[in-house]
Amino acid sequence: MNKEELLHSYFQEELSAEQLEVFTTLLAEDAEFKEQFRFEKDLQMAIKNKERNHLKKKLKYIEEQHTTDSLGNTRFFSPTKIAAAIIVLLTVGGIIFSIIDQPNADKLYTINYEKYPNTVYAITRGNDSENTLVRKAFIAYEVNDIDTAITYFEKLKQNTDLSYVDFYLAQCYLANGAIEKAVSLFEQVANKNTDFKMEALWYAALGNIKNKEEVKAKQQLEALVLAGTYKKQLAIELLEDLE
Repeated sequence: MNKEELLHSYFQEELSAEQLEVFTTLLAEDAEFKEQFRFEKDLQMAIKNKERNHLKKKLKYIEEQHTTDSLGNTRFFSPTKIAAAIIVLLTVGGIIFSIIDQPNADKLYTINYEKYPNTVYAITRGNDSENTLVRKAFIAYEVNDIDTAITYFEKLKQNTDLSYVDFYLAQCYLANGAIEKAVSLFEQVANKNTDFKMEALWYAALGNIKNKEEVKAKQQLEALVLAGTYKKQLAIELLEDLE
């Protein structure tokens, strides 16, 4: 299946588990594919909004016809006819709001998640006897050896007070699927005055979306929007998706 077919099948919700894994990898690693995905997503949203506005006008017309005739006299259609008309409108074009408009937590998480880069420790070829454990932790992190990175970051957490350790340990938990542990640690970081406060809020929100904790996710995204310093626009879009 080529990239175009993957995109089409994704929006049709026809991807198998293996195809979804390929899709997720491409989103994370292929910038061109991710850009095309965002374009397709925006296009489908625009089409859906247009259909929604058209539907609202039709429903308003039915309501007006239900209450008055052309001379302004009160008239009544049977509830059966009204219900039948609404069902037809809802189903034409595949618009079934109770299903289609519900955000899928896994999709929202997959679309918006990408592992935070190593911005703390510059890995070089030379010996580094002073921060050996830090060096090993970030080497494992950068090559996506997440289990090893967790081991080293957990040791750093026990033996040091480096301010960034909790944030990167939470990143490892998130990448490894330990969502609850990641969210708990991100929220701790977000509650402190650290360099990664806003970043931790973003990833805590993503984790809460994954865990279907939408109320908490919305609160964290709203805090990001108010701060306006990190991923403000993405937070706004994600809030819209959660409505």
